This record gives sequence, C-alpha cells and structure tokens, in this order.
Amino acid sequence: MIIEDGVSIINSDLQFRGNGAIVYIACNKYPVKINVQAWTNTMLYIGENVHFTGPLRISLSEEQNVLIGDLCTFAVESVIRTSDAHLIYDCITRKRINPSKSVLIGEKVWIGQGVTLLKGTTVGSGSIIGTCSVVSNKRIGTNECWAGNPAKLIRRGVFWSGICTHNFTTETATTFELAKGNYNVFISDKTVDCFSKICEIDVADIQKKALLHKNFEAISKLLHDEVN
Repeated sequence: MIIEDGVSIINSDLQFRGNGAIVYIACNKYPVKINVQAWTNTMLYIGENVHFTGPLRISLSEEQNVLIGDLCTFAVESVIRTSDAHLIYDCITRKRINPSKSVLIGEKVWIGQGVTLLKGTTVGSGSIIGTCSVVSNKRIGTNECWAGNPAKLIRRGVFWSGICTHNFTTETATTFELAKGNYNVFISDKTVDCFSKICEIDVADIQKKALLHKNFEAISKLLHDEVN
C-alpha cells in the first residue's frame, strides 16, 4: 500500500486477500473513505482530491484493476466490482463466458448515490452517472450523462460543478448560472487512455516494480504529464 503525503483515511476497511495486491492513494484534501477487498495481483489507484460522501465499496478480483482519476466525486452507497464473483459457462461449449475486467474512471467524474459500476466499465472525464444506476461493460465518453438499470445515455455535451445546491435560492441559482462559463469543461480522454495503457502492463512486472515504489511514481508522473 502506497499513500502520498497529506492523505487522511477514515471510516474505511482495507482487506488484502491475496498476494501482490497494490493500493495507491494520491494526495487528497478530502478524507478518503473506502471499503476495499483486494485479491491476488490486483491494483487500485485513486487520483488526487477525490471526494467521498460515504465509503466507496471496491472489490478487486482476478488480477483486474480499478483506476480512478483526479477530482472525482462518489456519493454514498456506490460500488465498483471487477468480477461477477462466480463462474458462468456456456452449456454447449463448456467455455467460460464471464471473464473479469478492469474498471477505469477519468477525471472529474460524478458518481451518484447507490451507483454500481461493474466489470469492463470505462467512464470518460467530466461525465455523470445518475442515482442508483447500474453500468456494466460499457464505454462512457467524456461529458456524458448516463442513468438507469441498465444505464443508458441521457445526454451528451454536459459538465458539472461540485457546488452543493441544497441551500440555494432562486437568486443564488441565477448567479451561478451566469458564472457557468468559468467552470472547467473536460473534453479529453487522455486520463482514460493512459489508464488503459497501464492495464496492459504485465501483472508480474507491476508487482516487482511497485515493491520498490518506483512503478507507481512513474504511473503518477505519466498520468499528470498526459493530462497536463
């Protein structure tokens, strides 16, 4: 486990259930709240300043990874899984039909309350997943809003602000509406593309380098170089 300076972990439970599992948490101005089960040869990367309303449940299985970019927000009761947990076979061919897959999340993604992200899901930067949605094995682009079970595209070309609206008045809302041009709009999948390259690295190689703390330093630098 590698934790950068300035990280506070609260209300969390991290279980390393196999050999070679890696958890890397980048510097964060918010408390990190995660419940993680990391099995053999899996990897979790959490980028900078990721906000957790409540503990994010993450299950890392079958040598697959969960990679989360900077500035994301996870509402309460959110879940990420890389595996179905059990094997499913075709009755005729007797071949397995449900391989596990990594989950990749770009920068400034908003995951709503009770969302479940299942194996093979990729969420592009600036996108939103609505409350109680279930996303499985889908590629969500940048600046898109998806919702439902199964999740479907609601709208393209959107962006969001982390400012909380709970105590807004009509006048307040109008003020922020006029200022929306100052918000940062994400239109690039560079973070996700970089994550995809990382997932292609040989698992054994990741293990050896991470033990020396060199591989994740390189990954962190690569992420920031690619995005910036």
